[in-house]
Amino acid sequence: MTGFWEANQRALERRSDPDSRRLAGSLGGPGPDWGLRSRKSEVLPGWNAPGRPRSLVSGYDPEKEAQRWASAINGGTVAVFGGAGTAAAQALADRSVRLMFWVEPRIEVWQSLLTWEDWTPWLNREDWVPVFSDAEAWGQRLKNRYHPLWDGAFRSLEWRSAVEGASVDWEKFLRTALASLDGLAADASTQA
Repeated sequence: MTGFWEANQRALERRSDPDSRRLAGSLGGPGPDWGLRSRKSEVLPGWNAPGRPRSLVSGYDPEKEAQRWASAINGGTVAVFGGAGTAAAQALADRSVRLMFWVEPRIEVWQSLLTWEDWTPWLNREDWVPVFSDAEAWGQRLKNRYHPLWDGAFRSLEWRSAVEGASVDWEKFLRTALASLDGLAADASTQA
């Protein structure tokens, strides 16, 4: 069973941004079934955390979990560090977020998300941006896509089930984002 894989892959291939193209070219095949199930017996996207598979979404109530996670956000732009599910994207949209960056450098996480959840509505939107790159390329992507006057205040959030125990240097991604935002502020001040 490949879940939503084919539809998601087609939608991803239609995008023109560099991270989407890089991701589409790197996917290979669908993500594995890690044996993780919701209380409704649905397959959950996951990743191979040290020692055991870990679900990327709640097995009980993904929507409620995502709404609670996003409750402090009110508009603007959000960079999500770690592969959160579609319920998290919807929770941010419900909070009037104008632009969302999904920052996840691990191919196994993208394979799982794109296999077991329907991302086609998000992949067809310009305000949802998958980021599959190293920290430096992420910083350039942020500079090229984010504009404070149009996109509002910038915030970052971690999706804990994808970040905890991962071998990714998430602090480097955050430092790069902050440096890029400083560069944007400096550019804006010289244009005044």
